[in-house]
Amino acid sequence: MNIHKKHTIRIYLLVAVLALGVYANSIGNEYSMDDEFVTADNPLILKGIKALPEIFTTYYFKKGNEQFDYRPMVKASFAIEYSLFGRNPHMSHFINVLLYSLACCLLLKTLLMLFGESCLLFSLLTVLLFAVHPIHTEVVCSLKNRDVLLTFIASMSALVFCAKYCIRGQWKYLIYGALFFFIAELCKSDSLAYFFIIPFTLFYFKKCTSKQLAVIVGVLFFAASLMQLLHYYVIEPGSSHCLLYYENPLFENNSFARRLPVGFSTLLAYLRLLILPYPLICYYGFNQTPVLGWDSLQVIAGLILTLALMTYTLLNFKKRALHLFGLLFFVLSLFVFLNILTPVTGILGERHAFAASLGFCVIVVALLLGIFRLNLSHPVDSGNLFYPLRTNSKFSYSFAVLLLLYSGLTLIRNPEWKDRFSLFSHDIRYAPQSVQLQNLFAGACQLKYYDPKTSDAEKSLAIRTALSHYMESLKIYPLQAPANNNIGIILAGTYQQFDQALPYLEKAVELRGALPEYNYNLGLNYANLNRSQDAIKSLKKCMELDSGYQNAYSLLANIYSNMGLTAEAQNLDRIKKRRFPNS
Repeated sequence: MNIHKKHTIRIYLLVAVLALGVYANSIGNEYSMDDEFVTADNPLILKGIKALPEIFTTYYFKKGNEQFDYRPMVKASFAIEYSLFGRNPHMSHFINVLLYSLACCLLLKTLLMLFGESCLLFSLLTVLLFAVHPIHTEVVCSLKNRDVLLTFIASMSALVFCAKYCIRGQWKYLIYGALFFFIAELCKSDSLAYFFIIPFTLFYFKKCTSKQLAVIVGVLFFAASLMQLLHYYVIEPGSSHCLLYYENPLFENNSFARRLPVGFSTLLAYLRLLILPYPLICYYGFNQTPVLGWDSLQVIAGLILTLALMTYTLLNFKKRALHLFGLLFFVLSLFVFLNILTPVTGILGERHAFAASLGFCVIVVALLLGIFRLNLSHPVDSGNLFYPLRTNSKFSYSFAVLLLLYSGLTLIRNPEWKDRFSLFSHDIRYAPQSVQLQNLFAGACQLKYYDPKTSDAEKSLAIRTALSHYMESLKIYPLQAPANNNIGIILAGTYQQFDQALPYLEKAVELRGALPEYNYNLGLNYANLNRSQDAIKSLKKCMELDSGYQNAYSLLANIYSNMGLTAEAQNLDRIKKRRFPNS
């Protein structure tokens, strides 16, 4: 039976309007956390469309000696957007909301194809719950996370076309499926999970023969291999990423025996966030999310839950129930982010649960239907789509309350992403043990201090707050360079307390001496303390690490001049003029 055209228009319109409605108040937001990676604050994006060849042949992140990851599609989208609209954060947020609405509509189409038209109302309720779930706020409100939206859209498209290939037997759909899977890989490497999800889903719902399934796996493998070849032959070599202890302690103790218990505790943490998504935090990390061992009740609870779910799956797999599909989809989507295969930056993150939340929503709808004994798996009445809900008011009221609760939490969370200061100042209240969030909030306070629009009274408060939170960060984890360096900068630059600043700046260089700016800051402080030889040593190290660090040449030449070393000062000035002719 074909779904009545009137129903088709209504349900897609309902989904689109709901998705747009719950995120409409995010359109007025500015740039926020990590948006500089991909927005107009990125020099590459400022080149607009002309930057596309460079975007597709360079790393996603490149700064100093660090360069890593490959996500050209998201950067390309912002480069094109910049060419059309200029530097406009509101347009960027509007596009994110549109993409989210598109993702929800595409999800509905996917579920209808998988579940069948007899499950129209079940599919619709699942997508409505998905559309309003607050855990998606990070993906929609953070422009940097547009890559998650694009990955989801491309991956779902790949699944739809692969299903069409199985149903209709036409090779063109298989080619489209492989193409969209390849595009998903260009969006973010997380899409590799769909290499397993797509064949599993088609197998679970018996949409294809064994031969078709083998062909699909082969074609997806070809697309994944093509991406690896692209990495090898097109992108410049030399990926490097400094992974820090306070982002995830497993970076320094990466044994499987250490990762496994963390995986069970992380699974439980994600379940808690999906069931009760409050409070939400932009950055978790150490020690807000502690790395637990086998002596932890949370780890044991996670292990028991995992064993129970595995047993239930084995006993009920042949029934091919929708709630079991939701459970398996949840696990397959989330598994790579559980720290079991490899440590995850931040230990856990709401964006990582974006796809997995689909499985959660399927389970919730199925459980509510079971609790209230409502059967939606029957042909839809062409006259009244929602008639079954009217026959069971308890289910309807319960689902409506859940929908309103999640919608309210989403609407409240959106403005908290307004800008960096707004986000960090809010979230630090709920994550005081997060080293990185303490640093991020302190950094936002520093930026506010240097903002010419900030009043003198606000500047004084901002810099005191920054110093306080950097100090708090060091209390949680003393062996970190950024906080030491920034405390030194504040004490020396703002308060002229060079003696007090010195041990912090020296500690920063001790911990991460390969960063030229840390050596420069230490050299400048030595100069202010009239320790010229120490200053010369630090500044030379800075220039050795980065020959383009112009301020180091100027300061070193000035030190030479003050010491009466005229020849050395003049020689350094000549070198500076050759290297920086426009200075």
